[in-house]
Amino acid sequence: MKLKTLFITIFIVGVYSCSQKDQIDCSNRVIEVKHLETEYGCTNVNINLSDAYMIIRNASDYSQYVIANCQTNIDFNTYDLVIGKKGLPNGLDTIKYKLVENCETCNQNLKITFDLSDTTEAPNVTYNALIPKLEENQVFNVEIIVNQP
Repeated sequence: MKLKTLFITIFIVGVYSCSQKDQIDCSNRVIEVKHLETEYGCTNVNINLSDAYMIIRNASDYSQYVIANCQTNIDFNTYDLVIGKKGLPNGLDTIKYKLVENCETCNQNLKITFDLSDTTEAPNVTYNALIPKLEENQVFNVEIIVNQP
């Protein structure tokens, strides 16, 4: 009986210490994103949206929704394409992307930062990011930040 109690105690302590170690070692992961312009030389990338985004998961949807001057051969077994539009109050200087995966939930957040210029034009900008293929129930969020000049 004492031996059985000892093994149960060792098992419980082992499981608890592993879960504590996982929590201590857990850190969110920044994932590199690629873009149609840099990967495939696309120009004039467009989609018929207004202040919204969509996730393209296959070649058929890409052909139906995305307009771009290029030949792409996106591996949709490896990547999903996040593409959207944002209306801006001033001209665009730069777009920055940061994709972060939460270490505890595996949910992903794509932060898109628009740095504006002093020009008075108000463009409707298309943005896109090739991200690692999302799992069936994985939560994905896009966060838009607009920095005024």
